[in-house]
Amino acid sequence: MSTRILRRRYFVASIMRWVQTGAVAATAALLPTLMPTAAAAAPPPRGETTTLTFPSGELCAFPVKIVVNDATKLHSGPGAVFSTGTLTATITNDATGKKQTFNVSGPTFKNGTLTGPALVLQPASAGLGPAFLIVNKGRVTFTENNTIATITGNTTDVCAVLA
Repeated sequence: MSTRILRRRYFVASIMRWVQTGAVAATAALLPTLMPTAAAAAPPPRGETTTLTFPSGELCAFPVKIVVNDATKLHSGPGAVFSTGTLTATITNDATGKKQTFNVSGPTFKNGTLTGPALVLQPASAGLGPAFLIVNKGRVTFTENNTIATITGNTTDVCAVLA
């Protein structure tokens, strides 16, 4: 599996886990009342940009666009940390145009644990319970089927922020 695929797999609190497995996701960038950090306060990070769109009801009651700017560094070797660095997610309510940029830079650990600010989502189509889109500033661990096992810290309901 290429480094690019691995980065995306672990990247935004598992947007990639959802894409790959249809289950809940969270990451390094996965997932708090994380006080949202506006990216407008700082110059945009240099990195790879990925745009994901979700129809009404999939994450929120309205259509959602997530633009991820990934300037993380992947780590190899025996250490526990998988990725560190700048990772932001600009999330837009596509019905109103209201948007917010969040710092979701993690880090992400090789076992999939997210610490620090991370974006976590559970799409309705995963069939695992109610859909959600949150930013967590704390720690998130996952079960083998990519549902949340434990979550600590401050959580922000992104759908409520953008409603």
